[in-house]
Amino acid sequence: MFKTLQKIGKAFMLPIAILPAAGLLLGIGGALSNPTTVKSYPALGNPILQDIFQVMSAAGSVIFENLALLLSIGLCIGLAKRDKGSPRRYHRLPRHDGHHQSARLPLQQPRPAD
Repeated sequence: MFKTLQKIGKAFMLPIAILPAAGLLLGIGGALSNPTTVKSYPALGNPILQDIFQVMSAAGSVIFENLALLLSIGLCIGLAKRDKGSPRRYHRLPRHDGHHQSARLPLQQPRPAD
């Protein structure tokens, strides 16, 4: 019984390892692109910086939007008896979806006119 629970715990470690990076991206990007923060610190109003912060926020939100998919794939890889593959293959999915989300971001959110 303990061996089975230990195997399940190890399987959960793979998808959970992505969450801190996603939280940092979402938190920093969201906080620094907030209009109140931009008013308080006018240097953050630079359009290039705002684009970077919005991409950071979008990249972090991709992970949280696909959390169920990431957990299911991670558990399948972790609980497989043979041919587990490389964890690098697992990390390609959020990167692939993140590229698509980040590429669509400038099209979805036009800059406000000055």
